[in-house]
Parts: sequence; structure tokens; C-alpha cells
Amino acid sequence: MAKSLRQQKMEEQLRNDIIKAALEIAESEGWEAVSTRKIADKVEATTTPIYHYFGSKEGILEKIQLEGFRKFREIVTSGAGSSADADEALLNIAMNTFEFAAGSRQLYKLMFNLDGVYCGGKPKDEIKATTKVLMDVLKKITPSDVLDNFMNYWALTHGFITIGLTQDLGTDLRSMESVYRNAVKRFTGSLRQ
Repeated sequence: MAKSLRQQKMEEQLRNDIIKAALEIAESEGWEAVSTRKIADKVEATTTPIYHYFGSKEGILEKIQLEGFRKFREIVTSGAGSSADADEALLNIAMNTFEFAAGSRQLYKLMFNLDGVYCGGKPKDEIKATTKVLMDVLKKITPSDVLDNFMNYWALTHGFITIGLTQDLGTDLRSMESVYRNAVKRFTGSLRQ
């Protein structure tokens, strides 16, 4: 028997509520506190639909991770298309990435398996698409050593964000924004030399 449209919408809403609940728990208590029981309590359901829709807690985390990488690809693509000037486009990508990480701290940690959280998902297509966008922008700045330049850019970006999210340096990620912006500008300038 086919499910009614109303029933399909209710199931989709419950799946979305489960994902939202997991993110809310992570934001307030950290990923180690996320459990199927806490999620079920938050959505006022049993754990049965969680296991039915996602298979396990790990299934939920993989779905969240995939959605995070989709959002990440969108913000990188948006930054790349924000300016005809490649230097400015790269800076916009960098600042979009920084803002994404600062605004979605626990999601970023899950995506990149930081700070003790581990998710075995491998959203290869999203990562590949995002990498291509970044490499295309870098290629416009200088067509040589694109892979090396990508690796240096990513080490700079991910390094700053990771330090800001996981280290207790008496400062937070937001306070590092101007230092990061200047570092990206220096990096971009070095590509032109």
C-alpha cells in the first residue's frame, strides 16, 4: 500500500527533526553527548524511528556530515562567483569558510573529525566538487603549481580554523578573523610573485 502524501511529509519532518535535534545537542553539549536516547527525548519519540531512518547514531552523523559538506560546497562556490578578480574571489571563499566554521562550530568539527568527534562518512563527491572550485580560482591567480597552492591554501585555512575551534589559547575563533584575513591576503600576494 502506497504511503499518502501527508504520511510522507510527516516522515520527512521527523527525519529533519532528528537531524536538527542531534545538531542542537552537539551545539549545547558537544558531540560526545549526542545519543539516540537524547535525540529521541528531544523529538518526543522513541528510538525506533531513528534506527528505522538512519540505522544508528553513526548514520545520523554521516547524514549531517554530508549535508555540511553540501553547504560548504555552496559557500565556496558562492565565494568563487562573487568577483571577476580571482584574488578577491579567493579572499571571499576564505572569509565565507571562516564564517561557516565560526557559525557552525560543531558541524565543522564533525565534517573534519576534529576535537574527538569521529564520523566515518566519506562525502567524496562533495569534497571533489569543492576542491575543483578552489583549484579553478587558484589557477586564475597563477596557473603553475595549482595542487601545491591548493594544499598551502587549505593548510592555512583549516589550520587557523582548527586552532580557533579546538585550542584554548585564551582567544576564540572570531577574534582571529582579522589575522586570518591578512594571512590569506599575504598568501594570495605570494602567488603573484
